[in-house]
Amino acid sequence: MNAYKRNMDIENDAEKRAHHNALERKRRDTLKESFAHLRDVVHRSEGGTRAISRREILKHTSDFVINMTNKITTEENTVEKLNRQNGQLLDQIQMLNRRLESGEVFAEEDLALLSTL
Repeated sequence: MNAYKRNMDIENDAEKRAHHNALERKRRDTLKESFAHLRDVVHRSEGGTRAISRREILKHTSDFVINMTNKITTEENTVEKLNRQNGQLLDQIQMLNRRLESGEVFAEEDLALLSTL
């Protein structure tokens, strides 16, 4: 290998290393910014003023996600229950309307039900 080729290889290796180092620095900076953002969100929600570690940031974030998932599940169950109740009430209304249209005489409990609607 001649001296020119060797110098080109060294320059290419140096450029590759410099490029890799720049990419790695950018990756670390992005990660650092992401942790800072999470820290701000976690700290704000807890009203904290002390510094917290990355481990604590991840723990608080994980706890938050778990709590929100549980809350969403609870809310979905509530919505499902209310939808079932709405369906039952609509069925009762339709039944009472049919009976009313047919001229059927209403029993005392039917009148009580009508007064609640």
